[in-house]
Parts: sequence; structure tokens; C-alpha cells
Amino acid sequence: MILVGGENLIDFVQTGTPDGAALYQAIPGGSCYNCAIATARQGQDVTYMTPVSEDALGAMLEARLAQDNIALAAQRVSQPTSLAVVSLADGIPSYQFYREGTAERQISISN
Repeated sequence: MILVGGENLIDFVQTGTPDGAALYQAIPGGSCYNCAIATARQGQDVTYMTPVSEDALGAMLEARLAQDNIALAAQRVSQPTSLAVVSLADGIPSYQFYREGTAERQISISN
């Protein structure tokens, strides 16, 4: 079994501006989160060690892991899911990250 720990978040990526308002698509991600999925797709047994939120976005993250039979080692927690927002201005991306006090930061020896 391979244990993976590290960030899990939702990438909100701007996909357009219908009627002048920015439209975003929610995509489960995070480098270590994606690494866990890639490893499982190579036929390895994988357990993800970082806490995932109990909120709706955390449910999206957990469901994506479950699709590749990845087990969660940590209990889900009440803190919100981390967010990365990718906005476009004249085709140039800008990035904002919202991670303070979030679920992925709730790592402890008891998780």
C-alpha cells in the first residue's frame, strides 16, 4: 500500500464570461491529491492521509478518490475545503488561494 498526504482543494477555473459575469468550473485537485489518483490508476493500493472537509466540496473530493478505490485514512473534518481560484483577464490567468483554517490544514497525530 502507498500512503499519500498533502493538499486537496477545489480549483475554480474561469471558463467564460456570459453576460459579462465570470463563470467558473469546480475541479477537484491539488498536487498530492492528483498524485494519489495517478498512483491508484497504475494499479497500486493507495490510502490518502490528509483530512478532507465534511462540506459539499469535500464530498466532491472524496467521491473522486472513491472512483479510483482510494481509501481515506483521516476522519473528515468540519473546516471548509481549500480553494484555488483561476481568473482570466485578456487571456492572462491570475491566481488566488484560500487555505487558512481549512480541512487540509487540520493534520494531527490522531488523524
